[in-house]
Amino acid sequence: MQNPSTESPFLILVFRKVIEVRINILILVLRKSLRMKHACLLLFTLFVLSSVAQPFQADTFGRVKDPAFLQFIKSRNYELVEDFTPVHPDLQMKVAYVWKSRQRLCIDLNGKEFSSKDEAEDFHLRDLRQKFLDAQSGYGESFYGEEELKKDPLRSRFTDIMYAENNLAIVKENGFYGIYNLQGIEVVPLDFYSIEYNDEFDYFTCRRKVSKRYVIYDRNGKLKSSDLGFFDCEHFNRTLFIIKDKKDGDFGLWNFENNDTVLPLIYEKIDWLLELEDYAEITINPNEKSADDNNNEVIDEEEYEESLRLDDLIMHGMIDTTGKIILEAKYQQIQYAKSSGFFVVKLNDKFGVISPQNKQLVPYEYDKLNSLDKSYFSSASCLPKNLLVFQKPNGKTGVMNVNQKTILEPVYDGLIVTYIGLIAFKDELTGLISPEGETIIPFQKMEVNEVGHGKMIAFVNGKRCTFDFYGNVMYR
Repeated sequence: MQNPSTESPFLILVFRKVIEVRINILILVLRKSLRMKHACLLLFTLFVLSSVAQPFQADTFGRVKDPAFLQFIKSRNYELVEDFTPVHPDLQMKVAYVWKSRQRLCIDLNGKEFSSKDEAEDFHLRDLRQKFLDAQSGYGESFYGEEELKKDPLRSRFTDIMYAENNLAIVKENGFYGIYNLQGIEVVPLDFYSIEYNDEFDYFTCRRKVSKRYVIYDRNGKLKSSDLGFFDCEHFNRTLFIIKDKKDGDFGLWNFENNDTVLPLIYEKIDWLLELEDYAEITINPNEKSADDNNNEVIDEEEYEESLRLDDLIMHGMIDTTGKIILEAKYQQIQYAKSSGFFVVKLNDKFGVISPQNKQLVPYEYDKLNSLDKSYFSSASCLPKNLLVFQKPNGKTGVMNVNQKTILEPVYDGLIVTYIGLIAFKDELTGLISPEGETIIPFQKMEVNEVGHGKMIAFVNGKRCTFDFYGNVMYR
């Protein structure tokens, strides 16, 4: 019987080779007979295969609990395994950084090693997006060969061509960009400093060569914004853009479909945070000078305290995916507990909890309050919802639920929410505990240096060591 430590990598290699052969056969068939709609079908098939081909699966928090995986990383002599994250938005594959012989590498869910995440991304993309665009436009050497490409009217005039969807292409001539259709007819004149096509939301962002302002064209080459355009813009979702009208101006929200302003240009910042998904944060700064103005300057302690005071004067709010205001921009701080579905907010220097419907769940009576949302953790997918870290007037910290029932008695000098548990401080010692009080790392003289991506770096007895949520400890 084969040794278990070597059996898994061998099976992974065989499995991956079988999938690669199947994909190559599909591509050969496509070159000979398929057209646009079949190309789309193949793309979908490749995505499905990219998911099926993974012998290991990561949970929401980037951790693989499969015993075979634990045996696999042991056989590879990995000293530390961080959490798995997507290699690219267009792919199902995830990768994680690992340490092996004090060298940092990257592995995917097939167990293949890479020197970096960029190398893993290049390997798995395999020009998938460009093949898809080529198939839709009816052009592409990989599908139709050299003879068909010679008939392309754009190639007889332009050397810099990027094919987009709906029979359009971005072309460059004499240093400036325009948009032509595939019959060689001008759709948007060669009058722009740059043009970028967003294939996810089907629009062109064009920057003028003189004013440097941005205008937006739809997938048919029709101007959607005003001819004056915007000083700055970025997509918020399929129909909305975050816009800025002048260099020192504020931000607003603009509807791409009907050329209508959704939010006025009064906000210092509109942040579409990836971890929120359902909401975006809006801020209004009533101060003429923000604390961020001193980012590159060395400031003393008094200036630092003043910057914190100014941060508290910045008002925060929330909007949903349609641009509708959920919470008015009047709060000093907002924290969204995604899995619990509520907001921890600070108002008039006191913390409380409210729902997206503005229902008060916890009154404003706490000096400190943080959500213990399970999305913060990589180590416990079954972590209870509705938990909060609170601080008593005597400075002691504990854990309660949203009904203000105590879960963890306030006996700690401090609790810090991390990806792998709670860093707890008690009697000048530091440890790592679960929300229920279970000890993960015993209390000891320890200085935590960094927490994130499924690991914690700390100094223990003067030695720098790293903990992961698989129970590995690596000294460096």
